[in-house]
Amino acid sequence: MKSQPRRILMLAGALVCMMGVMLGTIIAFVRQDLHTEISVLKQKLSAAEQEQAVMVSNTTASGADMEEHLELKQKLSAAEQEQSVMASNTTASSADKDENMEPHQEKFLSNPEATNDYDQYLAIKHIFNGLPTTSSSQIKPMILKNFIRRDGKKGLKKMDITLATQLSTSKFKNLLTQLDYWNGPASVAVYISKLEDLDMLYNFTRENRKYVHETSFHLVLEKPGSLLYPINILRNVAMEAIESDYFLAIDVDLVPFPRDCHDRLVSAYFNIKLVDKESLLFILPAFALFPQEGEEYATADMLPSSKEMTLAMVKNGKMDQFWKDKFPSGHGPTDYEQWFANTGKKKDSFYPIHLSYRSSLSFEPYVVGFKPGIPRYWEGKSVIVAFLSFVWFHTHLLTWYRYAVLNDFYAVHLDHPSIDSRSKMQQLKASSAIFERMQSSFLRKRYGKRGMPTAKEQFAFYAKSGREG
Repeated sequence: MKSQPRRILMLAGALVCMMGVMLGTIIAFVRQDLHTEISVLKQKLSAAEQEQAVMVSNTTASGADMEEHLELKQKLSAAEQEQSVMASNTTASSADKDENMEPHQEKFLSNPEATNDYDQYLAIKHIFNGLPTTSSSQIKPMILKNFIRRDGKKGLKKMDITLATQLSTSKFKNLLTQLDYWNGPASVAVYISKLEDLDMLYNFTRENRKYVHETSFHLVLEKPGSLLYPINILRNVAMEAIESDYFLAIDVDLVPFPRDCHDRLVSAYFNIKLVDKESLLFILPAFALFPQEGEEYATADMLPSSKEMTLAMVKNGKMDQFWKDKFPSGHGPTDYEQWFANTGKKKDSFYPIHLSYRSSLSFEPYVVGFKPGIPRYWEGKSVIVAFLSFVWFHTHLLTWYRYAVLNDFYAVHLDHPSIDSRSKMQQLKASSAIFERMQSSFLRKRYGKRGMPTAKEQFAFYAKSGREG
């Protein structure tokens, strides 16, 4: 009987030894599987990055491509963390973490909710580093639509108006003023030409959530060589990504009026009853706000508070028609005298204007319109910047769009140092030959030889009995 406990202890010891051997074998297999999984993930990630680097110079990366790339990085990170935990039960001290952390990364990681967002920015930085320097107009920039998607509380309806604009990261301050006055959904294309631009975008969107929560940001990534700022590519990206059927196309240096412009414009626009309103573009007259004496830049605190105040500031020489002295044909057809004459009077909400062939070659207003079917901006980089938007508006006339001016809405340009009128006219002259080739080839082939509508045809929509201003 005394030997019975001894046998039990021996059996228990043997069982423990066997379990220890089995556990060690299992751990070894798990470690081997993890090692294999990590190797496979690294190979897949490397292949994905090489494929993106090869394709990026002539293709547009989709959100799905980016998600797949990020998913691989996350899987690899999780596997490596698991391997680290199994190898040691100790963790790195706070001092070790701080020592290995990049200076700008520490700020981002201080907010736990922002960690995943920052990982996404790191992935974009890695891809940007692999981009070639763009020195040919045949190589298109890399485009990431909805890199940051709007998170407005209200769902966006098709019967809504989205502001579409574009900018480089040096214009974030202007964008903030624009979005503040607009106070509605916006689609913004951002030009990324260096790694620092991504940091600036990250900080801007985090620090200004109040103003950008209804804004979707799209990235146009390019390492520029000798090429111009690809403004029409950016404009197309912003326009194509809007979720509503209606748009306000405007540059970032302009502030839409009146304040809370979105809600007011939606109400006014959809109360206009016209047959075939979808082929009509409504203009917001553009004004220049001049800097104070001794200053180079006009600032937001100088902006008018009403149309009446705008009229008074024009009379006092503090504001005027945008580019009136330097390039009057750019906005002259808007007919500012009629717009001012309608101030404070019972009137229709808009008035029609007529464009001749010649005036259509230099007209560049800011417009509200129906997005489906609208022509795209021409993306030829050989056309000088000053001429690019003119092609878009001339194309509208070739496709029989017509124009009207909104009486109670307008846009104010915060003036800044710019090229003089002589320089701009030289640019226009240099571009005219290119535009003539477009007329005879690209535009004629695409839209035929129907020609522009006559003045009578342009005003026909206004004369119909069904209109209600």
